[in-house]
Amino acid sequence: MTGWRDSLRPASWRGLACFVEAAEASGGRRLAVHEYPLRDEPYPEDMGRRQRRWSVTAYILGADVLTRARAFADALEAAGAGTWVDPWRGDVSAVVDTFEWRQSSIEGGVARFQVAFLEAGQAAYPALEADHAAQAVAAAAQATGGIRAAFVRGFSVSGLAAVVLEDAAAMVGVAVGDISAEVRNVLATGEQVARWARDATRIAAEARVLIETPSTLADRMLALLGADRLAGLTWRQWLTIADWVPQLMAPVTGSGAQAAASLRARAAITALVRQAGVVGAARAAVTSGFTTYDEAIEARAALVRRLDDVASAADAAEYADITRLRAAVVRAVSDAAPRLPRLMTLDFSQWRPALAVAWDVYGDQPSAVLARASALAARNRLPHPLFAASPLQVVVYG
Repeated sequence: MTGWRDSLRPASWRGLACFVEAAEASGGRRLAVHEYPLRDEPYPEDMGRRQRRWSVTAYILGADVLTRARAFADALEAAGAGTWVDPWRGDVSAVVDTFEWRQSSIEGGVARFQVAFLEAGQAAYPALEADHAAQAVAAAAQATGGIRAAFVRGFSVSGLAAVVLEDAAAMVGVAVGDISAEVRNVLATGEQVARWARDATRIAAEARVLIETPSTLADRMLALLGADRLAGLTWRQWLTIADWVPQLMAPVTGSGAQAAASLRARAAITALVRQAGVVGAARAAVTSGFTTYDEAIEARAALVRRLDDVASAADAAEYADITRLRAAVVRAVSDAAPRLPRLMTLDFSQWRPALAVAWDVYGDQPSAVLARASALAARNRLPHPLFAASPLQVVVYG
Protein backbone atom coordinates (compact mmCIF):
# COMPACT_ATOMS: atom_id res chain seq x y z
CA MET A 1 0.00 0.00 0.00
CA THR A 2 1.39 3.40 -0.98
CA GLY A 3 1.82 5.82 1.95
CA TRP A 4 1.16 9.53 1.87
CA ARG A 5 4.87 10.28 1.93
CA ASP A 6 5.30 8.48 -1.40
CA SER A 7 2.95 10.97 -3.10
CA LEU A 8 4.89 14.06 -1.99
CA ARG A 9 6.76 15.93 -4.71
CA PRO A 10 10.26 17.42 -4.40
CA ALA A 11 9.85 21.12 -3.60
CA SER A 12 11.45 23.85 -5.72
CA TRP A 13 11.13 27.51 -6.67
CA ARG A 14 12.09 28.51 -10.21
CA GLY A 15 13.80 25.12 -10.50
CA LEU A 16 15.94 25.52 -7.35
CA ALA A 17 15.36 22.66 -4.96
CA CYS A 18 14.65 23.02 -1.26
CA PHE A 19 13.13 21.03 1.59
CA VAL A 20 9.79 21.99 3.10
CA GLU A 21 9.10 21.69 6.77
CA ALA A 22 5.56 23.03 6.63
CA ALA A 23 3.28 24.76 4.15
CA GLU A 24 -0.01 26.53 4.69
CA ALA A 25 -2.51 27.60 2.04
CA SER A 26 -5.39 30.04 2.28
CA GLY A 27 -8.22 31.06 -0.05
CA GLY A 28 -11.90 31.86 0.05
CA ARG A 29 -14.33 34.32 -1.50
CA ARG A 30 -14.27 38.10 -1.68
CA LEU A 31 -17.48 39.27 -0.03
CA ALA A 32 -18.94 42.74 0.24
CA VAL A 33 -21.27 42.52 3.21
CA HIS A 34 -24.27 44.86 3.05
CA GLU A 35 -26.04 45.61 6.30
CA TYR A 36 -29.30 47.53 6.04
CA PRO A 37 -31.15 49.66 8.59
CA LEU A 38 -34.06 47.90 10.31
CA ARG A 39 -33.13 44.57 8.78
CA ASP A 40 -31.52 41.80 10.81
CA GLU A 41 -30.12 39.77 7.95
CA PRO A 42 -27.04 41.07 6.13
CA TYR A 43 -26.48 40.41 2.44
CA PRO A 44 -23.00 39.11 1.48
CA GLU A 45 -22.37 40.05 -2.16
CA ASP A 46 -19.96 37.63 -3.82
CA MET A 47 -17.24 39.55 -5.68
CA GLY A 48 -15.31 36.49 -6.84
CA ARG A 49 -12.61 34.21 -5.52
CA ARG A 50 -9.89 35.54 -3.25
CA GLN A 51 -6.28 35.39 -4.29
CA ARG A 52 -4.73 32.14 -3.12
CA ARG A 53 -1.81 32.43 -0.72
CA TRP A 54 0.83 30.00 0.51
CA SER A 55 3.03 30.36 3.58
CA VAL A 56 6.02 28.04 3.34
CA THR A 57 8.71 27.11 5.84
CA ALA A 58 11.59 25.79 3.75
CA TYR A 59 15.23 24.99 4.36
CA ILE A 60 18.40 24.23 2.46
CA LEU A 61 21.24 22.18 3.83
CA GLY A 62 24.56 20.74 2.79
CA ALA A 63 28.24 21.63 2.58
CA ASP A 64 27.56 24.35 -0.05
CA VAL A 65 24.60 25.78 1.84
CA LEU A 66 25.75 29.41 1.59
CA THR A 67 26.07 29.32 -2.20
CA ARG A 68 22.74 27.57 -2.64
CA ALA A 69 20.99 29.82 -0.12
CA ARG A 70 22.19 32.97 -1.91
CA ALA A 71 20.97 31.58 -5.23
CA PHE A 72 17.60 30.69 -3.65
CA ALA A 73 17.27 34.18 -2.15
CA ASP A 74 18.09 35.76 -5.54
CA ALA A 75 15.36 33.63 -7.14
CA LEU A 76 12.90 34.76 -4.46
CA GLU A 77 13.71 38.40 -5.25
CA ALA A 78 13.49 38.01 -9.04
CA ALA A 79 10.73 39.95 -10.76
CA GLY A 80 7.63 38.32 -12.19
CA ALA A 81 5.82 35.07 -11.65
CA GLY A 82 7.51 31.69 -11.25
CA THR A 83 6.56 28.10 -10.60
CA TRP A 84 6.44 26.94 -6.99
CA VAL A 85 6.37 23.15 -6.71
CA ASP A 86 4.56 22.46 -3.48
CA PRO A 87 5.11 18.95 -2.07
CA TRP A 88 1.40 18.58 -1.29
CA ARG A 89 -0.27 20.76 -3.94
CA GLY A 90 1.96 20.36 -6.98
CA ASP A 91 2.82 23.14 -9.44
CA VAL A 92 1.40 26.57 -8.78
CA SER A 93 2.10 29.82 -10.62
CA ALA A 94 3.03 32.33 -7.94
CA VAL A 95 4.83 35.54 -7.06
CA VAL A 96 6.79 36.17 -3.89
CA ASP A 97 5.25 38.67 -1.48
CA THR A 98 7.82 38.53 1.32
CA PHE A 99 10.46 36.15 2.58
CA GLU A 100 12.78 35.83 5.61
CA TRP A 101 16.14 34.11 5.48
CA ARG A 102 17.57 32.83 8.76
CA GLN A 103 20.83 31.12 9.64
CA SER A 104 22.44 30.42 12.97
CA SER A 105 25.71 29.08 14.32
CA ILE A 106 23.81 26.32 16.07
CA GLU A 107 22.61 25.02 12.69
CA GLY A 108 25.72 25.82 10.70
CA GLY A 109 24.81 23.80 7.64
CA VAL A 110 21.21 24.88 7.38
CA ALA A 111 19.55 27.99 5.86
CA ARG A 112 15.91 28.46 6.73
CA PHE A 113 13.39 30.50 4.70
CA GLN A 114 9.93 31.69 5.56
CA VAL A 115 8.24 32.59 2.25
CA ALA A 116 4.83 34.13 1.53
CA PHE A 117 3.69 33.22 -2.00
CA LEU A 118 0.73 34.84 -3.77
CA GLU A 119 -1.20 33.39 -6.68
CA ALA A 120 -0.08 34.88 -10.01
CA GLY A 121 -2.99 35.68 -12.29
CA GLN A 122 -3.12 37.24 -15.75
CA ALA A 123 -3.72 40.87 -16.58
CA ALA A 124 -6.71 39.93 -18.74
CA TYR A 125 -9.38 41.98 -16.96
CA PRO A 126 -9.89 44.82 -17.12
CA ALA A 127 -8.25 45.68 -20.42
CA LEU A 128 -8.38 49.02 -22.15
CA GLU A 129 -8.78 48.96 -25.90
CA ALA A 130 -9.30 51.93 -28.16
CA ASP A 131 -12.67 51.93 -29.94
CA HIS A 132 -11.38 52.81 -33.39
CA ALA A 133 -14.81 52.32 -34.98
CA ALA A 134 -16.31 54.95 -32.67
CA GLN A 135 -13.38 57.24 -33.41
CA ALA A 136 -14.04 56.81 -37.14
CA VAL A 137 -17.74 57.66 -36.71
CA ALA A 138 -16.80 60.79 -34.78
CA ALA A 139 -14.24 61.71 -37.44
CA ALA A 140 -16.91 61.20 -40.13
CA ALA A 141 -19.19 63.66 -38.34
CA GLN A 142 -16.32 66.14 -38.13
CA ALA A 143 -15.53 65.68 -41.82
CA THR A 144 -19.18 66.24 -42.72
CA GLY A 145 -19.02 69.55 -40.89
CA GLY A 146 -15.92 70.44 -42.88
CA ILE A 147 -17.64 69.58 -46.15
CA ARG A 148 -20.55 71.83 -45.20
CA ALA A 149 -18.23 74.71 -44.30
CA ALA A 150 -16.32 74.36 -47.57
CA PHE A 151 -19.55 74.40 -49.59
CA VAL A 152 -20.82 77.49 -47.81
CA ARG A 153 -17.54 79.28 -48.50
CA GLY A 154 -17.40 78.29 -52.14
CA PHE A 155 -21.03 78.46 -53.32
CA SER A 156 -22.72 81.76 -54.02
CA VAL A 157 -25.30 82.93 -56.56
CA SER A 158 -25.47 86.46 -55.24
CA GLY A 159 -25.76 88.99 -58.07
CA LEU A 160 -25.86 86.36 -60.82
CA ALA A 161 -28.23 86.33 -63.77
CA ALA A 162 -31.54 84.49 -63.53
CA VAL A 163 -30.40 81.86 -66.01
CA VAL A 164 -27.52 80.92 -63.67
CA LEU A 165 -29.91 80.66 -60.74
CA GLU A 166 -32.24 78.41 -62.69
CA ASP A 167 -29.31 76.24 -63.78
CA ALA A 168 -28.10 75.82 -60.18
CA ALA A 169 -31.62 74.98 -58.98
CA ALA A 170 -31.97 72.43 -61.77
CA MET A 171 -28.67 70.90 -60.70
CA VAL A 172 -30.00 70.41 -57.17
CA GLY A 173 -33.12 68.72 -58.56
CA VAL A 174 -31.08 66.38 -60.75
CA ALA A 175 -28.81 65.46 -57.83
CA VAL A 176 -31.77 64.61 -55.61
CA GLY A 177 -33.42 62.59 -58.37
CA ASP A 178 -30.29 60.59 -59.15
CA ILE A 179 -29.66 59.80 -55.49
CA SER A 180 -33.29 58.74 -55.08
CA ALA A 181 -32.91 56.17 -57.84
CA GLU A 182 -29.83 54.76 -56.07
CA VAL A 183 -31.19 54.47 -52.53
CA ARG A 184 -34.88 53.72 -52.99
CA ASN A 185 -34.38 49.95 -53.09
CA VAL A 186 -32.04 49.62 -50.12
CA LEU A 187 -33.93 51.38 -47.35
CA ALA A 188 -35.14 48.96 -44.71
CA THR A 189 -38.84 49.86 -44.40
CA GLY A 190 -41.59 51.47 -46.41
CA GLU A 191 -41.77 54.24 -43.82
CA GLN A 192 -38.10 55.06 -44.39
CA VAL A 193 -38.62 55.12 -48.15
CA ALA A 194 -41.64 57.41 -47.83
CA ARG A 195 -39.91 59.81 -45.46
CA TRP A 196 -36.78 59.96 -47.58
CA ALA A 197 -38.76 60.49 -50.79
CA ARG A 198 -40.81 63.23 -49.12
CA ASP A 199 -37.69 65.10 -48.00
CA ALA A 200 -36.04 64.66 -51.40
CA THR A 201 -39.12 66.00 -53.19
CA ARG A 202 -39.22 69.04 -50.91
CA ILE A 203 -35.58 69.86 -51.61
CA ALA A 204 -36.16 69.62 -55.35
CA ALA A 205 -39.29 71.78 -55.14
CA GLU A 206 -37.58 74.41 -52.98
CA ALA A 207 -34.25 74.36 -54.83
CA ARG A 208 -34.73 77.82 -56.34
CA VAL A 209 -35.05 79.33 -52.85
CA LEU A 210 -32.43 77.11 -51.18
CA ILE A 211 -29.61 78.03 -53.53
CA GLU A 212 -29.79 81.62 -52.30
CA THR A 213 -28.85 80.45 -48.78
CA PRO A 214 -25.89 78.05 -49.17
CA SER A 215 -25.83 77.05 -45.49
CA THR A 216 -29.47 75.93 -45.58
CA LEU A 217 -28.97 74.10 -48.87
CA ALA A 218 -25.93 72.29 -47.45
CA ASP A 219 -27.81 71.36 -44.27
CA ARG A 220 -30.76 69.94 -46.22
CA MET A 221 -28.60 67.99 -48.67
CA LEU A 222 -26.32 66.57 -45.97
CA ALA A 223 -29.33 65.61 -43.84
CA LEU A 224 -30.72 63.75 -46.85
CA LEU A 225 -27.36 61.95 -47.10
CA GLY A 226 -27.01 61.43 -43.35
CA ALA A 227 -26.38 58.23 -41.43
CA ASP A 228 -29.85 58.20 -39.84
CA ARG A 229 -31.58 58.48 -43.23
CA LEU A 230 -29.43 56.03 -45.20
CA ALA A 231 -28.36 53.50 -42.60
CA GLY A 232 -29.12 50.63 -44.98
CA LEU A 233 -26.50 51.53 -47.58
CA THR A 234 -23.31 49.48 -47.77
CA TRP A 235 -19.94 51.09 -48.30
CA ARG A 236 -20.11 50.04 -51.98
CA GLN A 237 -23.47 51.75 -52.46
CA TRP A 238 -22.15 54.88 -50.79
CA LEU A 239 -19.24 54.90 -53.24
CA THR A 240 -21.78 54.76 -56.07
CA ILE A 241 -23.11 58.07 -54.74
CA ALA A 242 -19.52 59.29 -54.53
CA ASP A 243 -19.18 58.53 -58.26
CA TRP A 244 -22.28 60.56 -59.13
CA VAL A 245 -22.13 62.48 -62.38
CA PRO A 246 -25.25 64.43 -63.47
CA GLN A 247 -26.58 62.86 -66.64
CA LEU A 248 -29.67 65.00 -67.36
CA MET A 249 -28.07 68.43 -67.24
CA ALA A 250 -27.56 70.09 -70.58
CA PRO A 251 -24.03 71.35 -71.24
CA VAL A 252 -23.33 74.92 -70.24
CA THR A 253 -23.44 77.07 -73.34
CA GLY A 254 -21.95 80.46 -74.03
CA SER A 255 -18.87 81.97 -72.53
CA GLY A 256 -17.82 84.66 -70.15
CA ALA A 257 -18.83 85.31 -66.55
CA GLN A 258 -22.29 83.74 -66.83
CA ALA A 259 -21.01 80.39 -68.10
CA ALA A 260 -18.16 80.38 -65.57
CA ALA A 261 -20.61 81.03 -62.73
CA SER A 262 -22.84 78.15 -63.84
CA LEU A 263 -19.86 75.82 -64.01
CA ARG A 264 -18.73 76.83 -60.51
CA ALA A 265 -22.19 76.28 -59.08
CA ARG A 266 -22.48 72.87 -60.72
CA ALA A 267 -19.03 71.88 -59.49
CA ALA A 268 -19.83 72.94 -55.93
CA ILE A 269 -23.07 70.92 -55.81
CA THR A 270 -21.39 67.90 -57.40
CA ALA A 271 -18.52 68.08 -54.89
CA LEU A 272 -20.97 68.30 -51.98
CA VAL A 273 -22.78 65.12 -53.05
CA ARG A 274 -19.65 63.19 -53.95
CA GLN A 275 -17.77 64.11 -50.78
CA ALA A 276 -20.80 63.18 -48.69
CA GLY A 277 -20.80 59.83 -50.49
CA VAL A 278 -17.15 59.17 -49.60
CA VAL A 279 -17.71 60.09 -45.95
CA GLY A 280 -20.85 57.92 -45.90
CA ALA A 281 -18.84 54.99 -47.29
CA ALA A 282 -16.23 55.41 -44.57
CA ARG A 283 -18.91 55.52 -41.89
CA ALA A 284 -20.73 52.48 -43.27
CA ALA A 285 -17.50 50.48 -43.49
CA VAL A 286 -16.78 50.81 -39.78
CA THR A 287 -20.37 50.44 -38.55
CA SER A 288 -21.87 47.76 -40.80
CA GLY A 289 -18.86 45.45 -40.83
CA PHE A 290 -17.68 42.97 -43.45
CA THR A 291 -18.39 39.36 -44.28
CA THR A 292 -14.80 38.39 -45.13
CA TYR A 293 -11.23 39.50 -44.58
CA ASP A 294 -10.87 40.04 -48.31
CA GLU A 295 -13.81 42.47 -48.40
CA ALA A 296 -12.38 44.42 -45.47
CA ILE A 297 -9.00 44.82 -47.17
CA GLU A 298 -10.70 45.80 -50.44
CA ALA A 299 -12.80 48.41 -48.62
CA ARG A 300 -9.78 49.81 -46.80
CA ALA A 301 -7.86 50.28 -50.06
CA ALA A 302 -10.86 51.83 -51.85
CA LEU A 303 -11.65 54.22 -49.01
CA VAL A 304 -8.05 55.32 -48.59
CA ARG A 305 -7.91 56.13 -52.29
CA ARG A 306 -11.21 58.06 -52.24
CA LEU A 307 -10.37 59.98 -49.08
CA ASP A 308 -7.01 60.91 -50.56
CA ASP A 309 -8.82 62.25 -53.62
CA VAL A 310 -11.11 64.37 -51.45
CA ALA A 311 -8.20 65.63 -49.34
CA SER A 312 -6.17 66.61 -52.40
CA ALA A 313 -8.86 69.12 -53.41
CA ALA A 314 -9.58 70.41 -49.89
CA ASP A 315 -8.47 73.55 -48.13
CA ALA A 316 -6.37 73.38 -44.95
CA ALA A 317 -9.23 72.99 -42.45
CA GLU A 318 -11.11 70.40 -44.49
CA TYR A 319 -7.85 68.57 -45.27
CA ALA A 320 -7.19 68.02 -41.56
CA ASP A 321 -10.70 66.57 -41.07
CA ILE A 322 -10.39 64.20 -44.03
CA THR A 323 -6.93 62.95 -43.06
CA ARG A 324 -8.17 62.34 -39.51
CA LEU A 325 -11.05 60.31 -40.91
CA ARG A 326 -8.67 58.41 -43.19
CA ALA A 327 -6.45 57.40 -40.26
CA ALA A 328 -9.45 56.35 -38.13
CA VAL A 329 -10.89 54.20 -40.93
CA VAL A 330 -7.56 52.46 -41.52
CA ARG A 331 -7.26 51.66 -37.80
CA ALA A 332 -10.85 50.45 -37.47
CA VAL A 333 -10.78 48.22 -40.55
CA SER A 334 -7.33 46.88 -39.67
CA ASP A 335 -8.66 45.93 -36.22
CA ALA A 336 -11.66 44.08 -37.63
CA ALA A 337 -10.05 42.34 -40.62
CA PRO A 338 -7.89 39.68 -38.87
CA ARG A 339 -10.93 38.25 -37.06
CA LEU A 340 -12.89 37.66 -40.27
CA PRO A 341 -13.09 34.51 -42.42
CA ARG A 342 -11.14 34.50 -45.66
CA LEU A 343 -11.98 33.68 -49.25
CA MET A 344 -10.38 30.69 -50.92
CA THR A 345 -10.61 29.86 -54.63
CA LEU A 346 -11.19 26.22 -55.59
CA ASP A 347 -10.31 24.77 -58.97
CA PHE A 348 -11.59 21.40 -60.17
CA SER A 349 -12.04 19.80 -63.57
CA GLN A 350 -15.72 18.74 -63.61
CA TRP A 351 -19.09 20.03 -62.55
CA ARG A 352 -19.85 19.26 -58.90
CA PRO A 353 -22.86 19.75 -56.62
CA ALA A 354 -22.51 22.68 -54.25
CA LEU A 355 -23.34 20.36 -51.33
CA ALA A 356 -20.40 18.10 -52.21
CA VAL A 357 -18.06 21.06 -52.39
CA ALA A 358 -19.36 22.33 -49.05
CA TRP A 359 -18.80 18.92 -47.48
CA ASP A 360 -15.20 18.86 -48.70
CA VAL A 361 -14.55 22.27 -47.19
CA TYR A 362 -16.72 22.18 -44.04
CA GLY A 363 -16.98 18.45 -43.33
CA ASP A 364 -15.70 18.94 -39.80
CA GLN A 365 -18.87 20.95 -39.09
CA PRO A 366 -21.65 18.61 -40.31
CA SER A 367 -24.51 20.64 -38.85
CA ALA A 368 -23.46 23.69 -40.88
CA VAL A 369 -22.77 22.03 -44.24
CA LEU A 370 -26.25 22.54 -45.73
CA ALA A 371 -26.34 26.25 -44.85
CA ARG A 372 -22.78 26.67 -46.12
CA ALA A 373 -23.72 25.01 -49.41
CA SER A 374 -26.56 27.50 -49.89
CA ALA A 375 -24.23 30.39 -49.06
CA LEU A 376 -21.65 29.00 -51.50
CA ALA A 377 -24.24 28.84 -54.29
CA ALA A 378 -25.39 32.41 -53.55
CA ARG A 379 -21.87 33.84 -53.38
CA ASN A 380 -20.90 32.31 -56.72
CA ARG A 381 -24.32 32.96 -58.32
CA LEU A 382 -24.67 29.37 -59.44
CA PRO A 383 -27.48 28.83 -61.99
CA HIS A 384 -28.26 25.54 -60.22
CA PRO A 385 -26.79 24.17 -56.95
CA LEU A 386 -26.11 20.78 -58.61
CA PHE A 387 -23.73 22.31 -61.11
CA ALA A 388 -20.87 24.22 -59.52
CA ALA A 389 -17.99 25.01 -61.84
CA SER A 390 -14.53 26.21 -60.98
CA PRO A 391 -13.10 28.62 -60.17
CA LEU A 392 -15.31 28.71 -57.08
CA GLN A 393 -14.97 31.04 -54.13
CA VAL A 394 -15.59 29.63 -50.67
CA VAL A 395 -15.37 31.26 -47.25
CA VAL A 396 -12.86 29.65 -44.92
CA TYR A 397 -13.48 30.02 -41.18
CA GLY A 398 -10.82 29.91 -38.48
